[in-house]
Amino acid sequence: MTGQDYGFARDEGTLDDYAWHAGNYKGAPQPVGQKLPNRYGLYDMHGNVFEWVADVFDTYDPSYLNDPVNWDSLSSASRVLRGGSFYDNAENVRCANRVSSLPFSDYNNSGFRVVFAPPYKSVP
Repeated sequence: MTGQDYGFARDEGTLDDYAWHAGNYKGAPQPVGQKLPNRYGLYDMHGNVFEWVADVFDTYDPSYLNDPVNWDSLSSASRVLRGGSFYDNAENVRCANRVSSLPFSDYNNSGFRVVFAPPYKSVP
């Protein structure tokens, strides 16, 4: 692999410190925060469970640069899951890894991240 394959390094040498994957999983998803966070302080961005994102699976072409979600086809289209899960090998627990699934699918290796972004306050 080349480039920034993981949010913490260019290779999988320290992956066990940051992610649950097929090489170190304990048979089920693990509670968040048992591994090291990435450089932004976010835990479990690789492995553990796939994360649902709003994008429709087939939207990654130049015509959707302004609307990667493709709201026109949300009703029945497959969605993107990213980051791999505890079932996946090291190569597949990258943020660039994506798979598709229908929105009503239910798996023990997928979930979503709830994020709270406090209002921005400028400093005088």
